[in-house]
Amino acid sequence: MDDRQRRWLDNLAPRIRAIIDRVGSGASSSEHTIGVRRIRGRRVRLRLIADYVDDDEEVIVSRPFDPPIDADTRGAPMRKARRTRRL
Repeated sequence: MDDRQRRWLDNLAPRIRAIIDRVGSGASSSEHTIGVRRIRGRRVRLRLIADYVDDDEEVIVSRPFDPPIDADTRGAPMRKARRTRRL
């Protein structure tokens, strides 16, 4: 890890504490947009999200998925992901 990456992570730590504190003080959820970048012609938004979760609620933890290429098993281009809507 180089100095630039270390500074970026160091600046992120207070933001993580802030969104957790907001949820701890009574908000049901809190989020912070870290940044927006263009990757391979698509806009990508990186966000931190903290949600209040009941003790008896099952929590699903996602694992990272990084497809090797934007093609299916036959080599054909994959369809663009559908845009999700928040209700």
